[in-house]
Amino acid sequence: MVGLDINYSDKKFCYAQRNLAFNGFTSNKCPTCGRNIILPNVMLQKNEFIIEGGPGYPDFLDYRGAGTFFLISQEALQLFVDNKITGFDHYEEVSILREDDAAPNDNEHIYFVLSVNGTIDFDLKAMALKKKRLCLSCNQYDWNIQRLSMLKTVLDKNAWDGSDLCRIKSFPGFLVCSDRLKILVEEHKLTGLRFFDENSIFKII
Repeated sequence: MVGLDINYSDKKFCYAQRNLAFNGFTSNKCPTCGRNIILPNVMLQKNEFIIEGGPGYPDFLDYRGAGTFFLISQEALQLFVDNKITGFDHYEEVSILREDDAAPNDNEHIYFVLSVNGTIDFDLKAMALKKKRLCLSCNQYDWNIQRLSMLKTVLDKNAWDGSDLCRIKSFPGFLVCSDRLKILVEEHKLTGLRFFDENSIFKII
């Protein structure tokens, strides 16, 4: 398994700056623990992303806003389907448009958001990570270590469901993939992804 990141590193490619489906967030206090409960204000049924940056369209579109969106081109998605890549349960086409466009782009550049449902987890015991002050009302908690970027990350292979594409259960914003998926991406020279060994995951995402 390797860590992966959709990253806007090549300036010739565009990236998604914001999602028009959301209009900010609402913050409420948990009545039990006092922590903030942050919920998005959903405005549109379909995700509509504002595109900025270079003129090129990568196979994996970097998103700079809040949320764990995995945006993939139609061509890359077809490769996933043809090669029976596992770890997502459905996908949905999204609209993309440039800041100065009056309407979504034409059919030349089509993207989908994948619902990643594959799972794995860090070996929290090996990393000396423990959850503390868990609130049963809002399900939020703190970690016993504050500077997580200093940790050596260890994947718990026993917690892997066998999928090619996985979110890390304890940190769902982090993605890892199988060697099979990595080879597929590299063989077809798909653009927009970076790969990292598990010891680098915290340091690069």
